[in-house]
Amino acid sequence: MKIGAALVACALVIVALAAPSCRSDRPLQGSAVQADCAACTDPEGEAGSYVSIGVMPAPYPISWANPYDLFVTTLGTTAAASGLDRSHSIGHVLLKVRCGTDEPTYVSQTGANGKTSRQFMEVYDQGPAYMFVTQDDGKLYTDAEAKKDWEDSIAAQNKLENGTYQTDPDVSGLGSAAEILLLRLLRGMPTVLRSMQDLPPATRHRFLRATIRITDDQCRAILAWRKDYVDTGGASRYSVHRAPWVMDSKAKYDGGGCASVSFAGAFYAAGLDYKKAATRLTERLQIGTSRMTKRITRDNRKPNGWYHVQSVVRYVPDTIPCAENTFDNKCYGADIPWFDDHWKNWSGGKRFHGGPKDSSLTFSKAWGNNKDQAATTVPLIIFEPERFYKEILGRWNNANYDAFRYANWCKLDGKVPVIVLDARNLTGADEAAKGRPRGLANGFLNTEVKLPWP
Repeated sequence: MKIGAALVACALVIVALAAPSCRSDRPLQGSAVQADCAACTDPEGEAGSYVSIGVMPAPYPISWANPYDLFVTTLGTTAAASGLDRSHSIGHVLLKVRCGTDEPTYVSQTGANGKTSRQFMEVYDQGPAYMFVTQDDGKLYTDAEAKKDWEDSIAAQNKLENGTYQTDPDVSGLGSAAEILLLRLLRGMPTVLRSMQDLPPATRHRFLRATIRITDDQCRAILAWRKDYVDTGGASRYSVHRAPWVMDSKAKYDGGGCASVSFAGAFYAAGLDYKKAATRLTERLQIGTSRMTKRITRDNRKPNGWYHVQSVVRYVPDTIPCAENTFDNKCYGADIPWFDDHWKNWSGGKRFHGGPKDSSLTFSKAWGNNKDQAATTVPLIIFEPERFYKEILGRWNNANYDAFRYANWCKLDGKVPVIVLDARNLTGADEAAKGRPRGLANGFLNTEVKLPWP
């Protein structure tokens, strides 16, 4: 993954009473899991089906507080990755899926693997608009590639003396002296590089894992979804704004990034309450129309839709506009340098004549009646690897933390933080859980695509 991929990056849930308890203060629910409740054991070392969520955290945490912080910390994690024996500078999430005693299958989405300098310039020039670009080089890693990535990251984690390492981004990590000189010549970049250099140190892990015991039906559903996702070209469409569990009217999957694809497999296809999971695994932005540096038109697949570009009251089915300059039709934010306070907020602010920067434009439709609705912001839901990291680490450090909003995780001892959950019996009455082998069809014509917006 490269600098630009952070903006395109490469996001678990059942209510507490819905999952069987392995805690001594609660009665056991369902005979299928009683044998596993006596102690916390690792499903990867036992017979039976499971899905493991592997997280390779970014060397430095990416901040979504505002466009400027996003740009600075993206550079920061790129610099911090210098010298590390892995390539996922913005973090990575992938799945390891085993049905019964079969060999594991991996689900590991990649993309945006073009030339680093070109991607950087696209991010530098486009700012938030870059998040709406689809990279056409997306694919799933082969099982052999993903297995090596998985095992190498575990080995790197096990080498850490205290289980963590410190990162402190330095400009020298961005390239050669000549390359850094060229960066400093770009308008606004001296300010950005100073901010990056001033980032505080961070404590990080190399690999964490959350493993969920599942039924054979849930496991087969994940593999069926994975096959169709690849066969219909979904994996080739790499972008943060795409939803890999949504299909168009021709049953072609939308596409996605590493975090959203992992989310789709582990929680949508596995038959869990994926909408509640989304509230823990996503960043939710309201991007002012003046922060859009260009107008964006999505591909013409029907029903057309930007499935992650939605809020609790509206969704965006077509072209995303920009607020224009006062005296011409150019995008207002296109020529504003990165050092300007304009980029210290996702929306708001006044123009020189006192009017709002974010023009109210009609590009949304209301849920339910599909009526046109004007708005000053573009909503965007982003599945973020850092969120997966925080959920696993939260339960690893605190027995009372309901990771991914489950209350019944146990943890395994060792240098690699691992938490374990059983999702084979969701009712407590010996009812075997079932998966969802097919995605949501027909885009926004299917209102189930609506995600929660707290």
